[in-house]
Amino acid sequence: MRIRTQVSVLAAVAAMGCAPDSPVAIDQQMVLSRTVKMVPAKGQHTNERVPVVGDPCPDGAVATAAVGSGIGSHLGRYTLESLSCGVVTGLGTFAFVSSEITWTAANGDKISWGLDLTVPNVGVVDFGSLPLLPFTWMGEYDVVAGTGRFEGATGHMAQEVTGDLTLPRGEASWEGTISSPGSIKWANP
Repeated sequence: MRIRTQVSVLAAVAAMGCAPDSPVAIDQQMVLSRTVKMVPAKGQHTNERVPVVGDPCPDGAVATAAVGSGIGSHLGRYTLESLSCGVVTGLGTFAFVSSEITWTAANGDKISWGLDLTVPNVGVVDFGSLPLLPFTWMGEYDVVAGTGRFEGATGHMAQEVTGDLTLPRGEASWEGTISSPGSIKWANP
């Protein structure tokens, strides 16, 4: 009986709140606000190059795509997809002119990162290790999109990728900051 009474009282309050002239009407100036703070984040993943469909890169750039999986703070276990466009910048060096990575958490929430072109990104190939061609690449990324708990997120990370150009597999570690949405509160601006 108590539950039914509470539900009836809530229904009556809700009905009064719907009437514009009601003393319980919601102030139209009230809005949802989020307390956002930046928190440290880091992780690592392995990836494997996969074929690229079409020609998504500008003239002179070579496309490389990868899929993989890893573990990171604020994500837990995640899968990844990436597409990058790279150019040779000198003997044994390369850089990306664009790169986007999307990580998908186990529950389906996604966060996408775009290469920060205001910071130099550099890849170096070690030709002294033939027949292998080990490389290291470092670059920085900014959050460009998100879904679920990452909707509206902001952040920045530095990533280091190591691998071998003769093998399809590589490894990466990353570290940076990401926004934590905090609690949603009603605020009167």
